[in-house]
Amino acid sequence: MTIKRECLYDVKWQELRVSLLGKFRSIEGVKQNIERLKAYIGKGELFDETRLMREWRALNLCNAVRMSYGGQEVDKEVDRLLTEFRDQVQDAYNTHKTIFKFPKEWNWRLTEGELVTCKLERPESFKAVRRDLIKRADTTLLKRGDLKHRPELVKFLELVDKVDKLI
Repeated sequence: MTIKRECLYDVKWQELRVSLLGKFRSIEGVKQNIERLKAYIGKGELFDETRLMREWRALNLCNAVRMSYGGQEVDKEVDRLLTEFRDQVQDAYNTHKTIFKFPKEWNWRLTEGELVTCKLERPESFKAVRRDLIKRADTTLLKRGDLKHRPELVKFLELVDKVDKLI
């Protein structure tokens, strides 16, 4: 596992990411999602490792969304808005990664605690994240036959299942 992959499984990030899905096809949806991503990136200290990880997560999402368009007809303005935002985040990330570093390791115990809080305080969000990640795992299994290259996803789903059974 690598920290850059592990940090994608921050619980609040997963909640936000899942809430943005399906809204990247219209101009209004993209604009709303970009504003939500800007607010997310801007939370916390102005410049620190948390911001660096938030920029990384937003970049990862923007690239994944653009790859999901794969040959489909997408409004040029939608793609332009998303690309422009992604490029802005990429520039900021490139600057910040020379100053700040990712943590040496991901705190999975903290992640488990955040999952407990999510399940207790935001059960619908917990269910939505769980459904989406199970779907991702199933898609990967269909395409590749295993999840060997996705150990972070496996670890997160194990924690989700553990919390789901406990509470």
